[in-house]
Amino acid sequence: LFKLGEKQSMKKSKLISKTVHLPRTGTVMHYLERNNDCDEAGEERPTVVFFHGLSDQAKNLCLFIASLEIPDNVRILVPDSPGHGENLKRAKTDPNYQQPKPVDILESMLEFLDVLNVKSPCNLLGYSMGGALAYFLKYKSPERVQKTVLISPSLEYSIDKAFIEDFRSGKKRHMCFESRQDVKLLMRDLSTPNRQKQNPIPKFFLEPIFRNQQKTAPKGHYKEMLEVFFEHMGTSFLGANQDIDKNSPRLVIWPDSDFICSYQKGKDFFRDSPATTFETVQDCGHMFHSNGTFILDLVKPLVCQFLLDFSIETDPKISSPAGPRESTESPIPMVPTTSTMSNHTCLTEPAELSIPTVSAVQNAVSRADLTESIEPSVPAVPTAVIKSNSNSPTEQIDPPAHKATNVSTALNIFGLNEISETSAVSTALVAPTLATESNETTESAKTVPTIPKKHILLI
Repeated sequence: LFKLGEKQSMKKSKLISKTVHLPRTGTVMHYLERNNDCDEAGEERPTVVFFHGLSDQAKNLCLFIASLEIPDNVRILVPDSPGHGENLKRAKTDPNYQQPKPVDILESMLEFLDVLNVKSPCNLLGYSMGGALAYFLKYKSPERVQKTVLISPSLEYSIDKAFIEDFRSGKKRHMCFESRQDVKLLMRDLSTPNRQKQNPIPKFFLEPIFRNQQKTAPKGHYKEMLEVFFEHMGTSFLGANQDIDKNSPRLVIWPDSDFICSYQKGKDFFRDSPATTFETVQDCGHMFHSNGTFILDLVKPLVCQFLLDFSIETDPKISSPAGPRESTESPIPMVPTTSTMSNHTCLTEPAELSIPTVSAVQNAVSRADLTESIEPSVPAVPTAVIKSNSNSPTEQIDPPAHKATNVSTALNIFGLNEISETSAVSTALVAPTLATESNETTESAKTVPTIPKKHILLI
């Protein structure tokens, strides 16, 4: 299933696997690049580089990249960080392999951009560990990088103390799986305490996640990596406790219930950064919203608009010593325009806005999957509570949407939502799970109606 998901997501994103030799570090780095990209001499095109998180890999960003519909004239690069993805092969075969320090990873990525001749204009997007990478790559290479999008970036200053202490004490292993129970606990931690389902993804995905890590990574690999990271915290400029690149234009997106990267510390870090737009995702954990939606699916509209803007604008407010503006108005819509986006806002909808329900959005996505088209007027953003322009009562997400979101989110993350609706494999796996998961809902959602047949067929 993992191989099938990777194949389908790679095909949809038009990304192909490549490798490049990095002479300074003496290593070979694996990366993805869009297959319609060419290497014509003297050609200078805008470039977008994506960076994944800890224990993740470049291939898992393929579907998200495909959904952004990046124009063909933009070069797309997605490297596997050292010790991740295809680069894990070196950790398994090289007897002299040593876990990279955070500074080593940064230097490898700087060399990667050099060797591939990445020049301005170039924008970066990073999630979790990748967000911290993108932040410091911009700081170290300002002549090349224009803008960055940081989604829950794991900057040293922002790492939650409880996350570190739980790991050091052995209370939790986090992403260093030694048992199937570790996988289940991590997925719950990546959501919120008030999640609507006990498990953010279906149980049948926990086993392949566990097996996949056991197969691809050497035993104890990620545990050793985390130990090295924590050991070197505060030993370099990577441990800065405030923004050291205040005037760099960036979009920072932070979930308010992140158990890895403290939301409050994130706000403190960028408090005096006038060129930073700080967006809050309410009722969302490091990876999952309380209703089960994957965070990258939530933030697509904001990300796409900012990431694909390669213009260089001079904002007189950036030079103001007063720092970022605190919004005194109602939170902005989920799809703001650049001219109205305030520096500190929340990814929630004000009561006056008319935004489609999750059911409406999912139906639109369903039609898009089946017809390869979608109405541009429907933003692909789920909403937990909405209110129409009239004085009608507030509408809650209907339970079937919760159920469909839980399964389709997992399928989307692992690239399996492209499996044919007639697939016997998907039917055999998904249908029993849909029937049994209702027993694991929390008190707020114990009564769950039968899932409409159309959702099962879509999956």
